[in-house]
Amino acid sequence: MKSESKAIVKIIEPLPTLEDFSKSLASLATTGKTATDLLAHFSPKIDMMEKFALGLYQWCIVDFATQQLLYVGGMSEEMTGKPLSYWAGASPEKYVTELAIAEDIPYWTAYVQFIYQYILQNPYQSEHRSIHAHVYVRMKNKHGDFRSVVMQFIDWIVEDGGVRYCLCQTTDIAHIKPNGPPQMAILEVNKGVNQVLVSHAPAVLPDRAISIPSFTTREKQVIRLLAAGNSSKMIASTLGIARNTVENHRQRLLKKSGCSSSSELTAYAVSHGLI
Repeated sequence: MKSESKAIVKIIEPLPTLEDFSKSLASLATTGKTATDLLAHFSPKIDMMEKFALGLYQWCIVDFATQQLLYVGGMSEEMTGKPLSYWAGASPEKYVTELAIAEDIPYWTAYVQFIYQYILQNPYQSEHRSIHAHVYVRMKNKHGDFRSVVMQFIDWIVEDGGVRYCLCQTTDIAHIKPNGPPQMAILEVNKGVNQVLVSHAPAVLPDRAISIPSFTTREKQVIRLLAAGNSSKMIASTLGIARNTVENHRQRLLKKSGCSSSSELTAYAVSHGLI
């Protein structure tokens, strides 16, 4: 049968808070514990990740009912700067708030909720039907710089008409996709007919849609000390550099961030996870 293609653009409103997101998914998830060995069930898909990953990647098995990352694996330290043990048992909320850029989070949560509800409409995958869901956001790498990643919903376990456990993979695609607004895409293939559903990209100011500037280690040190209320003289003493060097760093930081004052720079650093 010849495959037919149809694309749908969906406007998805951002969620106001992470608490709303967590409560919503927990309320939709089935609560009965499965007798399935989760790692054994998902291991064939996990084993394939290394062969087909587009870049550095990390995976996790999420329990939607308890809002936990039950198992994590992959290149955690290269991806996040944290060992696997740091994320194992953590909540998705912790993962997102520590890594995602602030303005992407309301859309990220809305997209994940939409995908979960979409799966629940007909949670079963078979040889005739499959769903491939992706969310594109910006997250911090191990150096604290934001870059594009894709989060894929690889597989899930269906119980009592609902989904509690899901295998997700997050991949660094900074070398493929430049920084931009958060987006979602769902490819559904059903008996040879495919349909692509994409989110309508949120409005983003042109200068913020292009990229988030990268900051050197020294610049981040200066930002943190400025945020702590240190004067240029105190920062120079702490870092063992000349006072005019500190001032040069400050001026470059203001230019990079588009800020006009140290207080505005501090607010920028907080919202972008630099401190």
